[in-house]
Amino acid sequence: MKNLLLFVFVAGLLFSCTITQHYSFNVDYSGDYTLDFDITQLAEFGAESPDSVEDFFEEMNLDSLADAYNTVPGIANVRVTKDKNILHVAYSFANLEALNASLNTNGKTDLNLGDAEEKFKVTDGIFNYNIGSFGENPSDSLAEMMSFVDYDITMSFARKIKSASTGTISEDGKTVNLKGNFGEIVKEEKTLELEVIFNQFEDDVNERK
Repeated sequence: MKNLLLFVFVAGLLFSCTITQHYSFNVDYSGDYTLDFDITQLAEFGAESPDSVEDFFEEMNLDSLADAYNTVPGIANVRVTKDKNILHVAYSFANLEALNASLNTNGKTDLNLGDAEEKFKVTDGIFNYNIGSFGENPSDSLAEMMSFVDYDITMSFARKIKSASTGTISEDGKTVNLKGNFGEIVKEEKTLELEVIFNQFEDDVNERK
């Protein structure tokens, strides 16, 4: 996956790709995860007709990718499929430890953006998400390349959200959405550090303050 993403950066500097992630969390932080990696716009560039569009995922070994997820303890119900130039991944996770491990498998599975080994954690009832950084003092060229990679990250929870440090909270109060492009993250114009406080933890948080 890292090699594929590098190809997208090099070949598609003027054409965006989109990474869509959805995390659905139960009360105990088990849940389900889906990933859609869409490079349709890049693939269609220069094509004379829809039939001439190359499928960059055509020769990808989907079974090998699924096997890599299946080796992670706590990961189950793995499904890896594709449409033309769109890769789909879905699985369930037993807890945040399993989810974090599945997102840090040395590039064998997920896109592994950011350097944080523990992207998800809960401390004193507060939910935290942080992808980490793109290295110390990332270059302007990296920021430019990453600006063509859009992200759309949705997290749904069993409990209602009292507050979220960034993103948009849904009307029902149980979902937060983060949307933008990774160039903004590299340049620190936006952040993918998220803190979520749930209604039932409001008093505890106030006491700590």
